[in-house]
Amino acid sequence: MEEQISAIDLIEPPVVWEVAPIDEWLLRLVANVSKFPDISSTVDLRHQGFDSLTATIFRLHLVRALRSRKDPILARGADAIPQNLTHVYPTISQLATFVEGLASGISIPVNGKPETNSMADTDSPVPLDEEIVEMCSGPGIPLIVFSGMTGRLGPLLALRAHLSGTVWAVQMTKTTPTTPLSRHAEFIVEKILQRRPNGPYRLAAYSGSGVLGVAIAKLLEDRGAEVLQFTFVDHFPLLFTRHNNERSLREELAMEHSIRSIIDMLKADPLFSGGSERITHLQAVLAGSSDISDSVRGMIEGIRRFATPLCDFLAEFYAPNAENSSSSFADAFTRWVSSVKAPFSLIIAEFGVNVTVPKASRGVWADLGAHLCPKPVAQRVIPGVGHHGIVADKRTATILQEWGSL
Repeated sequence: MEEQISAIDLIEPPVVWEVAPIDEWLLRLVANVSKFPDISSTVDLRHQGFDSLTATIFRLHLVRALRSRKDPILARGADAIPQNLTHVYPTISQLATFVEGLASGISIPVNGKPETNSMADTDSPVPLDEEIVEMCSGPGIPLIVFSGMTGRLGPLLALRAHLSGTVWAVQMTKTTPTTPLSRHAEFIVEKILQRRPNGPYRLAAYSGSGVLGVAIAKLLEDRGAEVLQFTFVDHFPLLFTRHNNERSLREELAMEHSIRSIIDMLKADPLFSGGSERITHLQAVLAGSSDISDSVRGMIEGIRRFATPLCDFLAEFYAPNAENSSSSFADAFTRWVSSVKAPFSLIIAEFGVNVTVPKASRGVWADLGAHLCPKPVAQRVIPGVGHHGIVADKRTATILQEWGSL
């Protein structure tokens, strides 16, 4: 058994601890352990050749893999893996959700209800439905990071290993009011003020959460608070003014455009070496198929829940009494974004969201639209990483912490 465990130890755990890459990792582990190549994420493993011996080997590898990361949260998660793991969570999709919970610091008992969502202090449990979660505890002003368009915490978890100050991650729960976007922003501001009634504040927005972040920054500043930092991570709001992006908004093709963009970014991201199973499932979504994994289905539902009010909000910037076009949208939207008083900075992945721009235009849009902003935008490119890998890179964490010197 030890020889088999050593062999599958060569299968590296995901760098980004979110459901989709965890699902793919677990599929590789299960295929190796069971010797059956065609494993389904949604079918009971016991119906796919899993007996008590393979279940034991699989569980032992999970425990070793989590402990090998040298992350106290993952080590604690390893101790929470039940002996009867594949009986409690019999499908890969269920296991992936469970492991994501362990990686985020959420203990998930058999009944599926969370015991804690606290990452920084095991003695201070935070409910799973809390929108603001403390990922790291340390000195200084908390850095408040908004998750991407899926609203999930998973993509941000890798930052935890490289940060030393206090970091609050903002996630979208099942009860978060997301419509309209202005209400979503007001709700998050209320949550921020409950934790920190007085500024100053530091903000960062990953991926497509930048517009929501701008709305939150403006609300804080309207209250007289000072926002010392606003860092955009591999997206800048004025990228929405690019003609094809604006056209997808105008023609109500935003979901299709978003899915195609995700596929492009997955193919380009060195983290996945162009081989993510999510690509196949996302292509199936575009083809109208319902034969997709639960993790991708959940991702699509999260994007739709976030993107629909975002598009409605953006549509309000079209000039009245004028035909909707890039020009009738861009001026008002640019003025709104640049009205934030906080200094802007931008971290760009070499193989990130820029790959969604046609090659002929990438030179102009290499800064993701920052050149259109009337106010200065300090910029840093992280070589060798993609849109997902950028949040797992130590250089990103360093820039976020040393924000004053960007």
